Amino acid sequence: MTDQTSEDPLRQLQQTVTSLGRTQAQTDEILLLLARRSSEHDGELQAYRLEQERSMQEIRVTLSAIAQQQAVNATQIAANAEGIAELRAILRERYNGNGQGAE
Repeated sequence: MTDQTSEDPLRQLQQTVTSLGRTQAQTDEILLLLARRSSEHDGELQAYRLEQERSMQEIRVTLSAIAQQQAVNATQIAANAEGIAELRAILRERYNGNGQGAE
């Protein structure tokens, strides 16, 4: 009987150690899964940032092209306005400003 009672605490200790070992293994597995997920998330975040930077670069290029086209348009508008003013002056001179030709 003494052997059985002395084995009970030993068996309980072994069961506790085994249980703690399983708990530790489960904890390690959870931590590993979390680390993998965090790493995947970091990779996704990095890919998102790269895509965002590419998009921003495309926007910069587009805005630059728009600004250049606006400068060309402004130059053309100024030339057109000058041409219109010259034509008006010619028409005034030719028709004396009253719609009738000079005689």
